[in-house]
Amino acid sequence: SDRNYGDRRHGAIIDSTPLHAARTIGAGLMSGASSPVRPWFRLSTMDPELDAQPEVNTWLSDVTKLMFGYIGDSNFYHQLHNAYVSEAVFGTSVIILLPDDETLFHAYGPAVGQFYLATDAKGRVNTCYREFEMTAAQVVREFGYENCSNEVQQAFDNENFEHEVWVVHAIEPNDDRYVEGSALKHQLPYRSVYFEFPANGQKVDGKALRDGGFEVFPVLVFRWDVAGEDVYGHSPGMEGLGDAIQLQHEQERKGQVIDYQTRPPLQAPPSVKGAEVDTEPGGVTIVPNAGRESGIRPLFETRLDLGGLLNDIEDIRGRLRRTMFTDLFLMFQNLDKSMTARETVIRDTEKLLMIGPMLERLFDEGLKPAIDLIFYYMSSAGVLPPAPPALVERDLDVVFVSPLAQAQRGIGINSIDRLLQTTGALAGMKPNALDIIDEDATMRIYADMLGVDPDVLRDPDAIAALREARAQEQAAVEQAKALQQTSASMKNAAEAEAINPVANTTGLVAP
Repeated sequence: SDRNYGDRRHGAIIDSTPLHAARTIGAGLMSGASSPVRPWFRLSTMDPELDAQPEVNTWLSDVTKLMFGYIGDSNFYHQLHNAYVSEAVFGTSVIILLPDDETLFHAYGPAVGQFYLATDAKGRVNTCYREFEMTAAQVVREFGYENCSNEVQQAFDNENFEHEVWVVHAIEPNDDRYVEGSALKHQLPYRSVYFEFPANGQKVDGKALRDGGFEVFPVLVFRWDVAGEDVYGHSPGMEGLGDAIQLQHEQERKGQVIDYQTRPPLQAPPSVKGAEVDTEPGGVTIVPNAGRESGIRPLFETRLDLGGLLNDIEDIRGRLRRTMFTDLFLMFQNLDKSMTARETVIRDTEKLLMIGPMLERLFDEGLKPAIDLIFYYMSSAGVLPPAPPALVERDLDVVFVSPLAQAQRGIGINSIDRLLQTTGALAGMKPNALDIIDEDATMRIYADMLGVDPDVLRDPDAIAALREARAQEQAAVEQAKALQQTSASMKNAAEAEAINPVANTTGLVAP
């Protein structure tokens, strides 16, 4: 409730392992699924032959690059990282992507506790309420003085510009658009209403700060996993909560034991009362009539197997790291040229399979709707280049080429590799075994699984022309060889006749 809280929120945390694990997941997902420094998606018609047409290929590539430019100019990546961390810890996170006059779109990332969700009959999120705090000056500048409540107007008139106002943004299906005579200003599929939230039991007038709507649902919801008809997801953070609590408890007890052993509570005879007691190393305390029972000594002894406690703490840390997939996401966070998606598949296939459902949900519920929404904003703003005739009224799809997406598809690459190895070995004995392999289809599927940019591959017409030219060149070479052999034969025959003009096929020489 205090947006000026600063860094005072971690005072109760003794061991930072859970926080480090959460940050690792956030950074790993950012690097592995949607890195700002490398392409992580491309547009496609899902028709390889159509994608390979030069004008279609060029348009898809140009639009993809343009989208990356607008994404980089906005705050989308900043909110996306926060969403990944919240999703891993709390199971659910939200980004509200709204149109913006300066950067085309702007991302708002409410924290857990600031948003409320609802789903349709198919379990898809279609409603989001977000509550947030604004100052009186911000409310007036954003929504206009005349739309504010009397309380906000009075605060603004009295120059109490920092007066706190709670605002709710409601985005939900606009069922009233089918009602004749509806009072809504925008008959759109989703309505968008801003209103002041009553605080401290006070009433506010019923007028809205802003009343509008959206053609498409502008809310991106990231849910790690969902059980049944649950609206909110559950996460590795929930599974590791017990370990996190135990870790803090043991670290706290470890500190207490160290204090008891290094600075134990003392007992002393009454004669020491009022005297100066020096408890520092090497200190001297004068004790009258010092004897075996009259000196200063520990009140009780604390004995603890500190090594065993440290081993148990490390065991808890290991469980947390496994629960939060720290090793796997560290691998993607530290991706470099020496680390490929195929190596990741080979080394961590089991872990990738465990997070496979989460990745599918991430792509389907979060990133793909984000790309669709950004494309819609770009199209509405008229910044897209004219589409070629072949794409008129043609649906586009999104192909993810990030390292995590490649690693998932890489599991299928292993099957292709094994098929090619087996076929190659068999071809040594039975050459006809190679006839079953369609080399063009194999290479295109292989390149798609590896996330290769389509610009790297030639289109079918160019391939056909190249092979025809190669065949003609080979035919010309064979023809030249044949002519050369014929010429050599004729030359040899002429030389033989010059040496022995009466030679005949019988091998006999006339007298």
